[in-house]
Amino acid sequence: MFLYKFGDMGVHLFIATIFLLNGYIQLSKRMLVIQLLLIAYLFLITSSYSRSGMLSYALGMLVFFFYSKNLALRKQMVQALKFVPLFFILALPLYLSTNLEENFQGRSLSLNQLKQNATSIFVSADDGTSLSDNKVWRLVWWASIINDTFLGPDFWAGKGLGMSLAETAGMKYDPTEGDLRSPHNFHLTILGRFGVPLFFLWLYWMFLHLNSIRKKELDPFLLTVYVVTLVFLVNASFDVFLEGPMGAFPFWTFVGIGYAIEAFHNKNEPVPTHES
Repeated sequence: MFLYKFGDMGVHLFIATIFLLNGYIQLSKRMLVIQLLLIAYLFLITSSYSRSGMLSYALGMLVFFFYSKNLALRKQMVQALKFVPLFFILALPLYLSTNLEENFQGRSLSLNQLKQNATSIFVSADDGTSLSDNKVWRLVWWASIINDTFLGPDFWAGKGLGMSLAETAGMKYDPTEGDLRSPHNFHLTILGRFGVPLFFLWLYWMFLHLNSIRKKELDPFLLTVYVVTLVFLVNASFDVFLEGPMGAFPFWTFVGIGYAIEAFHNKNEPVPTHES
């Protein structure tokens, strides 16, 4: 589990949690408790090393709760909130006793690191830490891509595939990141590599795809699938995720499942249940 990329882990922890809440994964009470403890433990680890993993998980839960039409499930989620602190308290000794090395960004497993990661999402700290430096180099790189495409020579076709976007931008803003090819934002990767027209086409597709979440008569399982794809896209906005098969394969699989369900609805055919 610790060889898993921590931002990606946040996405898959959300998938496991939401499938458990909806009853799509059936477990005995003992196994359910063990599963929830593992999720709490791995969420603490994910949140220590990846702000995008933490944010993706939390935002996915909020969106699902807000748009779910299942009042019984929403009530169950509210009631479950009182047990969340208990699971985190039970998982805390295992978390604090886990011996993982400090990563290349200087992040480690500690309560202070959790606090810094959570607060740094919403506020900027001019404290010279890797968290604030990390924000700066990303924003500078993103600004360079936007400048080269919207105002520069890469408007129509971008820079293309193959080369490192860091090298072509002359990036020397964060040597601790090592050799980077993509700017930790899939949307800006599309902009930088393919240009402005395809970038706007991608934005339009995302709007059409995610706007389905707001449909009043949306199938409960289809809502789950669409929120899962939203969580993928949120994590991909801050991490190198959909550029490789580890993120792209499950993401486009969920997209395909969603469109298959919609096709059944449009033909007025019975939709296969999760049991089938």
